[in-house]
Amino acid sequence: MYQLKSCVWELTKTCNMRCLHCGSQAGEGRENELSEPEAFHIADQLIDLGCERVTLIGGEVTLCPYWSRLARYLSDNGIICDIVTNGYQKTEQDFLDFQDSHIVSAAISIDGTEELHNTIRGRKDAFEESERFCRRMAEIKIPLTAVTTITKRCVKVLGAMYDWMAEHEILAWQWQQVTMMGNARDNRLPSLEAEDIEKVFDFYTTLSHKKKLPIILGDNLGYYVEREGKLLHTFHGCAAGLSAIGLDSKGNVRGCASLCDKRYIEGNLREVSLKEIWESSESFAYNRKFVPNWLTGKCLTCGMGADCAGGCRSFNLYQGSLYEHSNCICKYNITGKMLYPSAHEEPPMVLTAGPLPYLDKPCDAYPCIHEREHILLYAGPPLPR
Repeated sequence: MYQLKSCVWELTKTCNMRCLHCGSQAGEGRENELSEPEAFHIADQLIDLGCERVTLIGGEVTLCPYWSRLARYLSDNGIICDIVTNGYQKTEQDFLDFQDSHIVSAAISIDGTEELHNTIRGRKDAFEESERFCRRMAEIKIPLTAVTTITKRCVKVLGAMYDWMAEHEILAWQWQQVTMMGNARDNRLPSLEAEDIEKVFDFYTTLSHKKKLPIILGDNLGYYVEREGKLLHTFHGCAAGLSAIGLDSKGNVRGCASLCDKRYIEGNLREVSLKEIWESSESFAYNRKFVPNWLTGKCLTCGMGADCAGGCRSFNLYQGSLYEHSNCICKYNITGKMLYPSAHEEPPMVLTAGPLPYLDKPCDAYPCIHEREHILLYAGPPLPR
């Protein structure tokens, strides 16, 4: 039996930004989003299943009118609850809601130094607002972390961003690379290449020596990379449907909120209970029934393929194959020969990149890796500032 440990829950698709890389193409809310009573009923199901952690996201989560009450309910019932926010144009009522919510932390999305961040976020005052948000959160003593989606332009400013994070008392900083979904795909943002990933890990190694704040490597940055005689980012497989789920604002259940294809919907909580979905032998087959010979491409010849299981499913989906991480620079990806026998049966779903006509319009994607379940948010008691 699988134990549900974490849930990423999109409460609304409504957003006050139009980010160039937004996987969900957030802006307008979805039709018929969950009501407050429906959301609380789902919260009870998460509690009953023993879920340990819930991360509330959007769109912009604070634009959901009941987010703070829901967060407090989850927290008061023993679930670690945190949020991801863009920190944009927050009012004093918003800051009161943060305090009343009993969240253990909030994560703010920062995608570059000032000019780059403003460009990506589509707002000339986005960076200035982020700084104001950080200062105000420090004043009300809400622990704050940061999440960065690394684009090609962002790679070169990681050092300057590190200093900014330390100056603004960010407790932890998570990196993940841009995924070719939603706005990133439509805006034709260039994806990172292996040489870019090499630079990212070089920066990680250099910056980690400063020891001002921890840097967390997101699940889509590649695995088993060697630097200074140490292995960085050991990874033991995608958690989607094994210990994690994603919920959207209409009650659809996926193993990961960013596996946006409709065929990854395991059920809708307006029609069936979460317990039934979670305990079904047919749910989350792409991970629960995984065997190493489903791996494709270079992951099929990698010495760690059976361990990492091909890496992040949502990233892989938009790079070409569900079971191959295309720009991974794994130390063990050097064998050049097939390590696993041919599969006797096809995986339940092997989806490739390209046009996806079966998506809703606008794109029925979910927040790209930059705002989702892999975020390491502070999970302890509130820290003194």
